[in-house]
Amino acid sequence: MIRNTHCPYCRVELIKAENQPRSRSVEHMIPNAVLTQSRSRGEGDFYACRKCNSATSNIDYVLAVVAKAQSGDSILAARTLCEAILRNDNTSPRFHQMMLTAEHHAHAVQAAIPIDGQDLYEYLCFLGKGQHFRSTGTIFDPRSRVIQAEFVIKPVMAALEQSYANSQGTNPFGDLASNPHAESVGGGECLIWSKGHEHLFLFHRYTAAIVRVPLRTKKSMIRAQAPGCPAEGLSGNQPALLHTNHARHSVTTSACVTMLARILCVCW
Repeated sequence: MIRNTHCPYCRVELIKAENQPRSRSVEHMIPNAVLTQSRSRGEGDFYACRKCNSATSNIDYVLAVVAKAQSGDSILAARTLCEAILRNDNTSPRFHQMMLTAEHHAHAVQAAIPIDGQDLYEYLCFLGKGQHFRSTGTIFDPRSRVIQAEFVIKPVMAALEQSYANSQGTNPFGDLASNPHAESVGGGECLIWSKGHEHLFLFHRYTAAIVRVPLRTKKSMIRAQAPGCPAEGLSGNQPALLHTNHARHSVTTSACVTMLARILCVCW
């Protein structure tokens, strides 16, 4: 665990006092909610301020449900969705609304996941800042770098998996886990691939986030749509939609597929 003195997310100096916005807290960059087995405080990645650590908690859980619902384990997916709907907290109305949008199809159920584009983009920025700090030892500086974030959902990943298996005869996720730039979290339930300023987060095989942290230029700012703007393809008040075996479509571009294929050295 990195024992840093400044928050990698907002850059404030951390203090040891309790229950203050700048209070030092142990951060698990990959939240326990997305894994089936929780980690201890001693297995944290770094310190973050209490304000930033708390800011991601609700979206941590929502995206954890999304990732588990898209996993290849149908029992895990069904159990996760049932628990999310029955929870007695401020996240459960999101999943009640999701169920009202559910549509049955031949081989799947489609439903809108209640998270808007701005929330999703901001969450991916947290991931990018955290991994940037872990991999470079420096805190993200918006004056010199920007964040470009993309979200990939199961249809894309499943198609890539099939194409890779057909051409290589192996499983891409297993090969990715053995890549020298990859790190396994939670027994492989999350894989983090990181090289330079390019990062891939793969949750339960079929949900992925790609975050790049290039130097701040006119070109990179246009692609990132500048700080504070929604992710590519999302408007600030547009729901992000997930398409899973149990749950509607999300945000993805050909750039996501290109990067995944390049990491795995397979022609797409």
